[in-house]
Amino acid sequence: MAAPPASAHRGRSRLLPAPRGLGPIWAWVTAVVVLAPATGTLVWMVLFNAGQGADALESIGLARTVELLGNTVGLAATTAATAVAIGVTSAWLVTRTDLRGRPIWTVLVALPIVFPSYVGALALLGSFGPSGVVNEWLGTSIPKPIGFVGSWLALSLFNAPYVFLLTVVALRRMDRSLEEAARGLGLGPWAVFRRVVLPQLRPTLAASVLLVALYAVADFGAVSFMGFDTFTRAIYSRFRIGDVESAVAIAAVLVLITIVLLLLVRDARKTSAPPSARSGREPVLVSLGGLARFGAGAFLTTLVGVSVALPTAVLITWTLQGSSASWTGLAAAAFGSLGVSALAGGAATVVAVPVALLVVRYPSRWSGSLDRVQWGLYSLPHLAVALALLVFALRVARPAYQTLALLVLAFVTMFLPQATGAIADGLHGVSPRLEESARSLGRGPAKAFTSVTLPIIRPQLATGALLVFLTTVKELPATLLLRPTGLDTLSVRIWSATEEGLLGRASAAALVLLAVSALPMFLLSTRDLRRARP
Repeated sequence: MAAPPASAHRGRSRLLPAPRGLGPIWAWVTAVVVLAPATGTLVWMVLFNAGQGADALESIGLARTVELLGNTVGLAATTAATAVAIGVTSAWLVTRTDLRGRPIWTVLVALPIVFPSYVGALALLGSFGPSGVVNEWLGTSIPKPIGFVGSWLALSLFNAPYVFLLTVVALRRMDRSLEEAARGLGLGPWAVFRRVVLPQLRPTLAASVLLVALYAVADFGAVSFMGFDTFTRAIYSRFRIGDVESAVAIAAVLVLITIVLLLLVRDARKTSAPPSARSGREPVLVSLGGLARFGAGAFLTTLVGVSVALPTAVLITWTLQGSSASWTGLAAAAFGSLGVSALAGGAATVVAVPVALLVVRYPSRWSGSLDRVQWGLYSLPHLAVALALLVFALRVARPAYQTLALLVLAFVTMFLPQATGAIADGLHGVSPRLEESARSLGRGPAKAFTSVTLPIIRPQLATGALLVFLTTVKELPATLLLRPTGLDTLSVRIWSATEEGLLGRASAAALVLLAVSALPMFLLSTRDLRRARP
């Protein structure tokens, strides 16, 4: 799951009060048509299975359900704790110490954000075991990190950059005078961090825990490659053998777990200390001694080596060792990914414009509910949302089953807030009086909006489209469930090749996927870092 723009705002424009009323009818129709299928089916899934009670999971068994629950929650908790520890430590080293090469370390630590978790899992599988690349390099016999350990490693390493980026932004925006005052009272670096910095970081830590835990709960690719049974893997297994009823029942439980997690973290964030405002003063960096400097460098070097250098080297090695058949059909898969992702990015941007318009310019109980619905769908596991749309197609809109339109609808439904957040940023900075002036010259509301406001927020439109594009390129579970027959994508090629044990073919597709997403993802991930610099 990719994070939405960190600077996304909700509420009234900062420039002028929003217009009164519920907003244009066309905007509401667009939002309802896009969001209603998944929302309505998910609500039906939860209510129907809640009404059935234990009978809903009878085909799975109580013991099996408890096992899946323990595996899913345990993986989410350990992954969140590990990713937060790695991300916060790295962020503190590059923002609060005099470690050499801090700008370079900032880029390198954030770089694993381009790796989907299932590509990271593929690299770990290709590193160790009887034919593992690392074992061949070192002449060792390290076993493959499969099961819980492999899933935990893959999800922790490739989710830590999200925590790192959030924490770096928060640390750079803090008022450094509080830390200087604490040092002036004789507190050491650890005491300053524990008593001054950490309380201000609690909202960021709560957001980080939520982000990583939701990703771990929703992950399908990494746990499937590692052979670890969680709810997502069980859903797909049941669907694959044609047991849609059991898949829906498990998905309903997964949705309830996600809702509980969202509520728990929301309550934690309410009780967190608010961050202090940035003072604009240059930070007084903690001077690292010889041993501490060596330890910090060794920590960051190991982290970058395991999460960037090793996966890249393993993928390249397996690709070179593979046969020429590894490249057969790769161009078609790449064009399939690019085409579907471009359609999803464009469609999401078109839909996000009226949604952002309603949320920013017409704040009300109804537009607030619309905002919560789109963010709720974004937070839910993608496999559950895709399954809901699949059930909707089978029961209500049969002609849409296994069509490109249904797949694009799924991507728009799941990733709409990424585009909405970017566009809302733009709308907050445009005065409604510009449109009023255009209307006074005889233009209608729609014409005034499209001719005046849209050109001004063009950069935000492009950002939203690019965010959805990049997320869609890497999406696996929804593509597996909903893709039309004959449509091949890079993510599906990686999945099918790994299942068949063709690591050379999977690695070639993974390298192309990384090449497609590396540069734009880097530009987007460093945008907030540049804005946050003092």
